[in-house]
Amino acid sequence: MKVETFTPANAMQPIGPYSHVARAGSFIAISGTADLEHVLHVNVFLENAADFAEMNRAYSEVFGDHRPARTAVTVSDLPKKGALLTMNLTAVTKG
Repeated sequence: MKVETFTPANAMQPIGPYSHVARAGSFIAISGTADLEHVLHVNVFLENAADFAEMNRAYSEVFGDHRPARTAVTVSDLPKKGALLTMNLTAVTKG
């Protein structure tokens, strides 16, 4: 199965040598944004554990009743200067 990688035109450009999306068949790995109804799993990387409650509030607001599996961990630093968190998603294509 061929793996296709790309960054959507309406997404910010990656800050390193990677694509925002990698797709093989109906499996998609996403670093950035996705059609949230098709998200299977989210990894959240927080720079500060004290931001966990606020992240949960914002996360619930965006995802609504769709509650994919999720992992949240704290990290000592993030590559993008000033970023408080980063996420990556695993999703499936429509249909």
